[in-house]
Amino acid sequence: MAKSPHLVSDYLEDLAGKILDESQVVEAFVGNRPGIYALYRKGSLYYVGLATNLKARLKQHQKDRHSGKWDRFSVYITTEDEHLKDLESLLLRVTKKPPGNRMNGKFNSAKQRNSELKLRFDAQQKIITNEIFNIISKHMDSEEEDQKVTRPGPWALRAFLKGVTFKALLRKDGTVRYEGAVYSSLSAAARQVTGHATNGQWFWHIKNAAREWVRFKLR
Repeated sequence: MAKSPHLVSDYLEDLAGKILDESQVVEAFVGNRPGIYALYRKGSLYYVGLATNLKARLKQHQKDRHSGKWDRFSVYITTEDEHLKDLESLLLRVTKKPPGNRMNGKFNSAKQRNSELKLRFDAQQKIITNEIFNIISKHMDSEEEDQKVTRPGPWALRAFLKGVTFKALLRKDGTVRYEGAVYSSLSAAARQVTGHATNGQWFWHIKNAAREWVRFKLR
């Protein structure tokens, strides 16, 4: 199988803009080749762009609206120009649109999937919540099970650490009250106690049917 060529064949970085006045020197390295370029002002990124003729585009920026607004530049020469627009958009989005650029980076056919991820995350959180409450019902005795519909909580929690007992309350909405503050999850409340990331289902205990404190760990 033939080896695919690299996308970037050559590059020059952090050059003074005035070198463009030496046309023969620049021609030898850049010529009329395609690629991505970046303009800088006092060390900060000012503009990102693409060009099928890098030398001509850079010379143009010495006279157009960007004139006098940049002092150094970098060029990245590509082996083909098929994906130049996507590369430019990628850089604009990663750099959060430098001040010299007017347009945000847009991809031609890529799908933005944040909303899909949020839906999947919400569904996963719902599954976790349902699992938590199913486990709680398994730890209740028959009398508590009969009452859970009309009195759905809260449930007492205990944690035992270095000889000290910590008390908390698991509320019916899945949040945890500990020392007057409310935390979004078992792990968030556990972190408050330990001072570092802690698995809340392992850390907290709940009473089982035999009135024994057992770890609140999903099975």
